[in-house]
Amino acid sequence: MSQVNTGMDNKDSGELLDSIEKVLSSLGRSCLKMTTNLNRPVNNHQIDRSAYWILVFVGENEPIRLSDLASRLGVDVSTVSRQVKTLLDLKFLSKTGDDNDKRASLLVTTKAGQKYKAEISKMRKATIADAMKDWPEVDKKTLLELMDKLVAVLANNCGNHLER
Repeated sequence: MSQVNTGMDNKDSGELLDSIEKVLSSLGRSCLKMTTNLNRPVNNHQIDRSAYWILVFVGENEPIRLSDLASRLGVDVSTVSRQVKTLLDLKFLSKTGDDNDKRASLLVTTKAGQKYKAEISKMRKATIADAMKDWPEVDKKTLLELMDKLVAVLANNCGNHLER
């Protein structure tokens, strides 16, 4: 793997964690910037970043109740319901009945919602491809493997240290 000399060999474990945290923060900001493409209409529709990520989350976890969506996102139902209303109005989401509880409904993505997500994904992939165009394939594969590993660990441990 190609490496830039960052002086990491001389860092102790605390300094290394500081550097990792800073890089992850920077990566998070860069990912948010990629989503600023949402500020311009796609397929004649425009939604804000929060609504987009709710659309993505529902698509990955459908069918899902509004209360379960809010709980899994760690926000109040009132916060999610505003975004969901926008997505329902745009026909990016629809409600279906819950066979287990006739009083409840489940959220699912529509074909229009899937098309919108696909267009945004296409723009994000183009940005990533451009940023990594000079990277050797082996570096891309290594990055993917390490990021997958980190995401899996973080998915199980996020918040554990915040509760102490």
